[in-house]
Formats: sequence, structure tokens, C-alpha cells
Amino acid sequence: MASWIGHFRNATKEPDPDRMKLIIRAQIGDNSSYDFHTRIIVDGLLARNWELCLVPYNQDAWTRVIPKKYDRLLARQPQFDAPTLIIHPPKQFPDDPQRTIYSTMWETTRIPQNWIGNLNRCRALIIPTMANILSLSGQGVNVPMHKVEFGIDTETYTYQDFESRPYTVFGTSGITRHGWPRKGFDECVEAFIRAFPTGKEKVELHCKAYPKDPLPGFTDGRIIVDQGEWPKDKLRDWYASLDVYLCMSKGEGWGLMPHEAAAVGRPSILPPFFGFSEHMTPEVSYPVEYDLVPATHYYEGQGVWADPDVDHAAQLMRHIHNNRDELIRKSRAASAHARRYTYARMVDGYVRVIEKYFSKSNGY
Repeated sequence: MASWIGHFRNATKEPDPDRMKLIIRAQIGDNSSYDFHTRIIVDGLLARNWELCLVPYNQDAWTRVIPKKYDRLLARQPQFDAPTLIIHPPKQFPDDPQRTIYSTMWETTRIPQNWIGNLNRCRALIIPTMANILSLSGQGVNVPMHKVEFGIDTETYTYQDFESRPYTVFGTSGITRHGWPRKGFDECVEAFIRAFPTGKEKVELHCKAYPKDPLPGFTDGRIIVDQGEWPKDKLRDWYASLDVYLCMSKGEGWGLMPHEAAAVGRPSILPPFFGFSEHMTPEVSYPVEYDLVPATHYYEGQGVWADPDVDHAAQLMRHIHNNRDELIRKSRAASAHARRYTYARMVDGYVRVIEKYFSKSNGY
């Protein structure tokens, strides 16, 4: 739990004038991809001896158990005068516009129109894919945008040999309470059942979710729910227990888990739309055909997203089940490709952008 005494002590410290200082406004401790990326940036900047103040947007950050290295940085208000980095979906209004860089992404081709002003008030944006940059530009975002691709833990997610067994294991995962329709869990299950309808095929589908996530009951005994909040080494072992990662997501800003699975050597079946379009090529994945349709539910009115072809996904699943040698060859290529996206590469990109606008050497 966040320490009130620790925050009071931090507030009374005199900042070191020789260190690069930064206020980070973000989500922390909520298991979202934004939380994960925030931790990468914080860790990387601390390793570079930056002085940070972490102001969480999610109020439950104060009641969550988080590592002490983040706990000591938490504050309800900035503790010193410095530029701000926002790491969040694009709905936040910047408090210090001309000294703010906003790191964001989105899952469909449009964001709500009233969010455009939030981004245009900032000094610059950091975006992980060109697809997002182009969609934001087309909607009227006119401040400088810098592409910095995200990273994965390449020290943990290393290539793992396939298990020797007479059956094929497919797996899918995500936080279902954050948007069941978008993540495409129903389509994953439907594709699996269409691919292997008799129930006698030697296959399994594993669905990974968090402890409080809603999941329907499955009557097919080959569908197994793996529910838990795991450390990275256990998640790596879960990826390694699969043969193929299955993702029928309708839209991703970047796509964390398919990249992690690929690094372990488990290529994905997925629609190469939006965030996936720049990274998940046919050489390292199994692209699923899709149509573009109006986004629904939380994303209604926000452009289009992918409608993956369930029959084509089922066809690919049958093909993989019968062509294991091809799968193993593709797994090596997928791992080599994904392992280029290191944490250090990501943090270096953020540092370049921040220092471009706010470093002392550039006259700030």
C-alpha cells in the first residue's frame, strides 16, 4: 500500500538541479498495458538517474500493493517544477500544455472528437505505430508526433522449444473486463470449434484471463480456462505450453501479448489490422482475413475496426495442426523478429523525444 509518510518525506526533499527531472502522469498498478508501459519507462529513466514524480490517474493506485520503487515516487500533486509526460489513452487534459509530451495510442481509426484538443495542446506526442499517427493526423491532430515502438522483456521472453506431444495447443489471453467484444474471445472459441467440430481431434484451446475477469462457462472439455495474475516467468511458461497464440482482436494500438508470445517462439493467428499491421507480417505470423466494420460498444462512433473472418481462422488452425514443421520454422523467425523490441530500445526512444524538447543542452 502506498506510504503516506514516504510521500511526505519525498515532498520535503530538495530536488537535485543537475538531474533531468520529469513528472509522469499515468495509470499504475491496474494491470493494463498502459500500466506495463509506464513501469518500463519509469525503470528506464531511473536507471538513467532521472528524478521522477509519478502522479497516478487511477485513484485506486493508493490502495494497491505496488513495488516500493514505484511507491516512493507516487504523489497526488507534482513535487517539483518540471515537464510532464502523460502515458494514457488520449482523454486526459494536460495541466501544463506546452511542457507536456503525451504518449498514447488507440484501437480504432478515430478517437472521440472532444479528445483532439487534449492532444493539440501538448508540445508533442509519442505514438507506437504509424497507423495511429496517420489516423490521428487525418482527424485533425497537428502537433509533432514521434513514432516510438513499445518493448517487451526480452530477458524473460526467450525462445522455448516445443513440447513433444501428439496434440496441438492454441491459446488466447487478455483482460476481458476491459472490453470483451474488442478482444474477440467469442471469435476465438467459435473458430476453434469450427476448426475441430467432432470433438475427437487432438487439440486444446487455453484461455488466459485475470482472477476477476468474467468468462462464460464452456461445455467443450477441450477449452481450458487458465485464470490468474502471474509473474513474467510463469507467463513465459504459459506461452511455451502453447503451440500457437490465437488473437481475434478487432483492434490494438500495438499488441503486447502477441509480441511476447512471438519472442517465446509462438507465432500468432491474428488480423493484421492497425497496431498489428506494421509488425505481424506473414513471415512471422498467420494473418487472418478481415473486413472493416463500424466499431461498437465502448468504441461506437469511433471509426472502424476489424471483423476477423472466423472461417479463415478455423482454416488456419487446421492447417497448423497438420503442418507442424512449417510452424516450427515460423516460430524461429517470429522469435528473432519480436526480440528486437527491447525495453532499452523503447526507453531510448522516449529519452530522445523528451530531450529534444526539454533538455538543457537544447536550451530548455
